[in-house]
Amino acid sequence: MSVTTWYITQEQLLVFARYNIPFYLFLMPFCIFLNTIIIVVTIRSKRLRSNCNVLIAFQAVVDNFLVLATIYPAHNAFLGRFVSISDCVFHQFPFVGVGYSTSTVVLLIGVDRYLCVAHPVWYKSLKRARYLSAYFLLSLCSSILFLSAQYINRTFEPNVLCLPSETMTEGVKWGVFTHQLLISMLIVFVYSRLRRCLKELPVQRDTETRKIMKSLTVVVVVHLLGWACTHSIWCSSVILISDINLLQALELASTPFAGINLAIPCIVYYKLSAVYRYEIRTLFRLKTPVDSVQLRNRLS
Repeated sequence: MSVTTWYITQEQLLVFARYNIPFYLFLMPFCIFLNTIIIVVTIRSKRLRSNCNVLIAFQAVVDNFLVLATIYPAHNAFLGRFVSISDCVFHQFPFVGVGYSTSTVVLLIGVDRYLCVAHPVWYKSLKRARYLSAYFLLSLCSSILFLSAQYINRTFEPNVLCLPSETMTEGVKWGVFTHQLLISMLIVFVYSRLRRCLKELPVQRDTETRKIMKSLTVVVVVHLLGWACTHSIWCSSVILISDINLLQALELASTPFAGINLAIPCIVYYKLSAVYRYEIRTLFRLKTPVDSVQLRNRLS
């Protein structure tokens, strides 16, 4: 039961959406471009073939799927069309299903780095194909669980623009919020343990892990803040508001907080990792900075 009677009409929602959707259509190719850079340099470079780098590229793939989920609601907004949650689930099936596992992938990257640092001998003895397959399977299980909940709880009320969050009924949204909260707590725990392990190592050991850890820490902080802002706004709005149109307007306004963390990883890795910076500049045939020249000399 909401505590207010605030509401807006569908016409007002469409006006608000048509002012906001162009921003998403600008952000979408920008995010896809940056994430695709990570994927391409990982494929091209032998230096970016470690388990961690592969998982970072996998996160870029997952983030691209979530970005693509903005196409259908933008199309609906411009047409002035509302669809049922059931139709929304089927239209957004591949994008939201894969995209909502991004937090799980962030957690798995942290687990991979922790195992590498805390148990190096055992980690090196692992069969890489099976190891990575297990991580991909865990991510897939997260997506399947989410999609199953969506499908079972779908309704046929024709009143949504089909934003990614509107593929879920209120009960599923609370389930996703609880899942996201648990994953976020695990992310904080795993990365805290990883930082503690790194502090216990001699300064000269695992320099590559230390460098990538700086980048991962920034990415994780931005990721957690983005999702925290989005879910906090959603929880507050559900408690205060019952009108579906106003809820969609608030979700449109809050989505950029989550969208930022879809674009930031490539920028962070470029700024903080000499390996990624060298490979990205090489990809675009840009002048190589001093630190990248030194890296190239060490590799040759």
